[in-house]
Amino acid sequence: MQCILCMVILELGMSLTSCKDDVVELEPVDPTPADSIRSHLHIMTVFAPGQLGDNGYCDRVLTSAFQLKDSVGSNEALDVEFIAKNSLESTYAEMQAWAKDTINPIYHYPYVRRLLVLTEPYMIPWLREVKDYLRSTDEVLVLKAADDDTRPADESLHLGSRLHAMSISLSGPTHSFMWYLRDFLEVREYKTAIVRLFNETNVHYRDSIYETLIEEGMPEDSIIHVSLADSPDKLYNTLSMMKASLTDMAYKKTQELKEEYNSRSLQEMPFCIADLGSANPGYRSLFESLSNPKAEYKLVLVNAEIIDGGAFDFLCKYNVALSQWCTSWLRQPPSTMPAMVWHGFWDDYSESILDLYRSFNE
Repeated sequence: MQCILCMVILELGMSLTSCKDDVVELEPVDPTPADSIRSHLHIMTVFAPGQLGDNGYCDRVLTSAFQLKDSVGSNEALDVEFIAKNSLESTYAEMQAWAKDTINPIYHYPYVRRLLVLTEPYMIPWLREVKDYLRSTDEVLVLKAADDDTRPADESLHLGSRLHAMSISLSGPTHSFMWYLRDFLEVREYKTAIVRLFNETNVHYRDSIYETLIEEGMPEDSIIHVSLADSPDKLYNTLSMMKASLTDMAYKKTQELKEEYNSRSLQEMPFCIADLGSANPGYRSLFESLSNPKAEYKLVLVNAEIIDGGAFDFLCKYNVALSQWCTSWLRQPPSTMPAMVWHGFWDDYSESILDLYRSFNE
């Protein structure tokens, strides 16, 4: 019986082996016929560590990027991806892997053109990781940046007309902010903090907030600059080492605000403009817990979702701007998009609830 069983198993094994030799491996089938596609395109968006999920700027940019798939024509195929890692090192590695690989991993067609979208101006030096792998049809768009940022960097990057910048000015909302202080609240002694992630001497912010405050007559010594770290490298390496979040860092900085205001208590503080990305919501709750509960609207949040009131907002419509820019990029030949694009209140790309206050009361 055992011998018969062994013979059956042996014959079955030989049969399976024979079948395996006859198997023909099928290539993945592109749901869109290849001969109807003239242009395979790819857009990769890079976010800083810990910033995605901010219920504000980054989330809106991500949504806008994926909606671009609806903008392609019938003879185009667009793939959209993003990079959002927990550390700078893993972000660099993902960027380099993307730059090297120009082939769709599923259908194996080569990308004719690619666009790398950097969501912060301080990411420009990160292009050193990928510049040697970018082709002549690959381009880079840097958000929240000006050509003053990209031109000097291009001396070493050598991307030329393939490197682009786009920024949205918040001068309009800042003018409305000053109107609110000066004309509506009749404040005569200005003192305002601008709380950022990084020291403004190391990272140049292109939103025009500081410049507009000065233009409106606020004394320079009345503007207190507060930052969580001197530079992106220092911040993200510290967070990685401490296994902490931006909200943790914001909490620590909030505790130090009394000293930043020359030992004045937070109850005496006028206004604070905070631009902390994913730490904005946490900073708001901390700020309000330390402030005088009777003093409403002391805080202005930049690019944050404000649903229940209690704070003002400065909003840049980068989701709309990115959609418009990339739609044009899809239609234009390589390297023909402008080096710099500015938006602001003049074309309705920035707004604030303060603008409504001002329009109703002037």
